Amino acid sequence: RLACPEASSSVGCPQLMLLKEVSESHARRRKEWIKRHSHAALILPGAIECVRNASVTFPFRQESSFHYLTGYPEADAVLVITPAGKQAPARSLLFVRKREVERELWDGERYGMDRAMQIFSFEEVYPLEELEQRLAALLVDAEEIHFALSQPRGLDRIVLAAMEQAKKNRMRQSEHAFSLCDPAGSVGEMRIIKAPEEIELMRKAARISAETHLEVMRTVKPGMNEAEVQLALEYGFKKRG
Repeated sequence: RLACPEASSSVGCPQLMLLKEVSESHARRRKEWIKRHSHAALILPGAIECVRNASVTFPFRQESSFHYLTGYPEADAVLVITPAGKQAPARSLLFVRKREVERELWDGERYGMDRAMQIFSFEEVYPLEELEQRLAALLVDAEEIHFALSQPRGLDRIVLAAMEQAKKNRMRQSEHAFSLCDPAGSVGEMRIIKAPEEIELMRKAARISAETHLEVMRTVKPGMNEAEVQLALEYGFKKRG
């Protein structure tokens, strides 16, 4: 099992209910990223599972930029976007955990590759274990690689090795090497401008927060402790969606 970095707030646990469909906005954002960075590749990992003790994990929150571009809610996944090459169009690929029937009896059902491709609108979905063997070929046509270093689960080693192999392949073709960029800039600049559906979600969240805080303020009584107030707040938030 992989270690969880102390600085990460995106820790994992299994999904209890599978989504049947997601907003098309995620696929639209991937296409927009490709349009803005037509000569670049993006390698963006999601959040990982983080163990609290024994087989118990911390509550899960997906990595924000990964969710923005994929909508995929499971831990241990990696998004790869490749630029258009001389003989191939730009591609969006998702690397995910395999289905494990025995493990799913305890942790809940996983999407697996087929359902991930269908529900989340990806051209290609592969097992996470194949990322290392496939990545170098996916980077050959890129002039920039958008990837943030200091990732867990050995991802830095995989990406840097793939970049080195892709660079050797490019040099054989007399093409210049590529540069490494932080995806916080390229994805972050897209997230600044909100689409109409995002604005509506923010308004809904604000309404839920205000209504719940007013409700809890009316119910708080002398002698209640902070745990009881927290429980009332969380119940109010979840009750309202």
